[in-house]
Amino acid sequence: MGTEVEAFEEEWAEYCKAKYCVGVSSCTDALYLTLKAMGIGGEQVITTPATFFATAQAIIASGNFPAFVDIDETGNLPPMDFGNHTALPVHLYGRPGEWKGKRVIEDSAQAHGLSLSGLASCYSFYPTKNLGAMGQAGAVVTNDLGLANEIRNLRTYGEVGRFVHYRLTGNHRMDELQAAILRVKLPFLDGWNLARRAVALMYEVRLESVSDVIHLPKDHPQHNYHIFAIRTKDRDSLASYLKGEGIQTAVRYPVPMHLQPVLRHLQYHEGDFPNAEAWAKENLSLPMYPEMSYEQVEYVCEKIKEWVRKR
Repeated sequence: MGTEVEAFEEEWAEYCKAKYCVGVSSCTDALYLTLKAMGIGGEQVITTPATFFATAQAIIASGNFPAFVDIDETGNLPPMDFGNHTALPVHLYGRPGEWKGKRVIEDSAQAHGLSLSGLASCYSFYPTKNLGAMGQAGAVVTNDLGLANEIRNLRTYGEVGRFVHYRLTGNHRMDELQAAILRVKLPFLDGWNLARRAVALMYEVRLESVSDVIHLPKDHPQHNYHIFAIRTKDRDSLASYLKGEGIQTAVRYPVPMHLQPVLRHLQYHEGDFPNAEAWAKENLSLPMYPEMSYEQVEYVCEKIKEWVRKR
């Protein structure tokens, strides 16, 4: 909460083409504080069942309820106008979605490189992100001065003056050291994103011949490929085969939000969102990072094609 945080807030707001940025302790807190700052409670917030748990948790922690909508073939909520409804869509894996509405809070935890298009956009700087700190950190960007000021107050125990507190929140401040690290790394972000897109293109070209078995992600000009996730009906078999060949993969996320045990009280059931459920069963994240070499991508693709031939 010193000069490094203030400087990073200015730089990140400019990068996101937004007027204001508020640095906080994580993207989960960014989502939670934005919902709290909007002054809503007991409302349904439209969101996706195909996301990390923090999206739903932030809605519930702020005193609201997630209202899930099924995803389309991109993994995101389909393009729509939410009107006056509060919505918290996710740019899954860094692929931009296309939404309109007066009360859209974008979960941009994985979407570094996008410009603000809704009421607010919330970012994670967890170490594995395209722009990562050395620990937990997050931010909210917005063009709404009143919303930004309210979030600033809420991140410090609801403190409106020194030792004067008007709302119950908590300690959600960004650490000065994390801000300093992010400031050093920010100038490299565009280059890293371009390198990821180059790796993604190599994957797409080399896996085109098996696209009837391996479904490739839907591209977008601003996709930053935080994750390169393919889909296949024999996902677990492929993951096991690649592991045996020294290739690490991951599954994000195997249990959609509406089927999470802790959210049973929302009374959703298996079959309610078939696209999200199929996504959870079929998606597999391949190695993806800016420094991947041509030879490494080629090796992964050859082993995938080898698995296709043997299945």
